[in-house]
Amino acid sequence: MPRDNQVQKAEINRETVIGHTPEHPRADEYRALAKKISENQMFVSPKPLSVDELESLLVVVGLMN
Repeated sequence: MPRDNQVQKAEINRETVIGHTPEHPRADEYRALAKKISENQMFVSPKPLSVDELESLLVVVGLMN
């Protein structure tokens, strides 16, 4: 999800983006995400990474060393 100040504006008003500004493009992004989750048919539980695997991944993406 790309960052957007509309999220913070809605949060300040104690609302969701969809409730605060339903016509905003960010609201459409959340609707699309909800639809993908709701229509998902891949019922798979992810396996957590080991500490070694996580550290290797962090090195690859440049967040470590």
